[in-house]
Amino acid sequence: MSQSGKIKNELNARIAAGSRLFYALNRKFLSKDEVSPETKLAVYRSVYTPILTHSAESWALTKKEYDRLQASEMKYLRKVAKKTRWDRVRNTTIRTGLKVRPMDHVIKDAQLRWLGHVVRMPNNRYPKRAHEARPEGTRPRGRRRITWRENVQEAAKERGVRRDRIEEACLDRTRWRRVCQSSTPFGGRRGSD
Repeated sequence: MSQSGKIKNELNARIAAGSRLFYALNRKFLSKDEVSPETKLAVYRSVYTPILTHSAESWALTKKEYDRLQASEMKYLRKVAKKTRWDRVRNTTIRTGLKVRPMDHVIKDAQLRWLGHVVRMPNNRYPKRAHEARPEGTRPRGRRRITWRENVQEAAKERGVRRDRIEEACLDRTRWRRVCQSSTPFGGRRGSD
């Protein structure tokens, strides 16, 4: 994260690391018909996704940044599905066929899990103190940047938890676990591709 609070450099590093892995695997692994799609997806879930989403719990992503992650993710998934962009197959169709959840849902799940941990922490822990801190002063002119808190509140709202009930829901571990795992299983973001 930069001094201004943006994650552009971190996101660039994550996408570059994912691309390095993709191109390292491309000719010797992903392009081989002898390797089953299940094996390719096992590598996707155990290696590729963690590389892209490392430390994503603390990101406040914009739609443009989600789209960049999705493009990187779909490059891998299209290779597994043996579909190019020229085939004009929608991303949601590929994800549904491979039974893979969208990257933004994976990230939002991780952010909600982290929020649950932070809310349940003792008050003397630094993450809890940072979560409860409110910056002083005024925001700069121009369009407001989305904050991590707003990002997580929106993710909770998508899963049926009202903004004023989030902390109460976090304290009930069983309920919060259900909230964290209740995003749509496959396909795209709700309402988009």
